[in-house]
Amino acid sequence: MRRPSSFSSLTAPSDPLLFTPATTFRLSDDTFLEPDFVVYDRAIGLEGLTAATCRLAIEVSDSSLAYDLGRKATIYAAFGVGELWVIDALRLSTRIHRRPSPTCYQLVRDERAEAELAAERIEAFQLRLSDHM
Repeated sequence: MRRPSSFSSLTAPSDPLLFTPATTFRLSDDTFLEPDFVVYDRAIGLEGLTAATCRLAIEVSDSSLAYDLGRKATIYAAFGVGELWVIDALRLSTRIHRRPSPTCYQLVRDERAEAELAAERIEAFQLRLSDHM
């Protein structure tokens, strides 16, 4: 996969991944979230999207930052979503969550807008928020 110049380039017809904005992400029969973006394999389609098949969930937050970093991140972790990025839209910083457990993410780190973000489960995908300001 090439290095995208913007989010939309991940959805080229030949790309093996889909990058879907603002969709309902059903984690169980009675639990769903609505991430701002979710990345998953094109072959499984939206119908096959589960916590296990999600390559990356992204929340872009301003007024919902506390909820996205707290309760919502806990829900993603409890269901086993492998990687969650919460982007602070005001500061353009990103909190990266990895290694989910039933109660929280075991690995959490903060990155500034100038940092090159790379998703663990998406080969060669890199993003620098400062490039999109």
